[in-house]
Amino acid sequence: MALEPTGNMAGMASSIYGTSFFFIGATLGSVISQLMRHGVLPLVLSFFLLGLITVLLVFSESCAFAAEIERTATTIKIIFFMIKFLRLRN
Repeated sequence: MALEPTGNMAGMASSIYGTSFFFIGATLGSVISQLMRHGVLPLVLSFFLLGLITVLLVFSESCAFAAEIERTATTIKIIFFMIKFLRLRN
């Protein structure tokens, strides 16, 4: 459902999403592992904070947050349209 707006370019969108999720996860994982020098308390706190942020984002009904997501989705649609247009011209 999330890739439905991209149409026939869903494979490219999926690879971009997957790559960005990988880099975000790898960055957070390396930061958290560097904090665990003398115990597991930073790991426990990180799980708690990231879980709390996730719950807040999931249940958030903020108009500003929804508007930002809509702007981002519109920007992605425009980029994919430009790529498709440039491919058709060549």
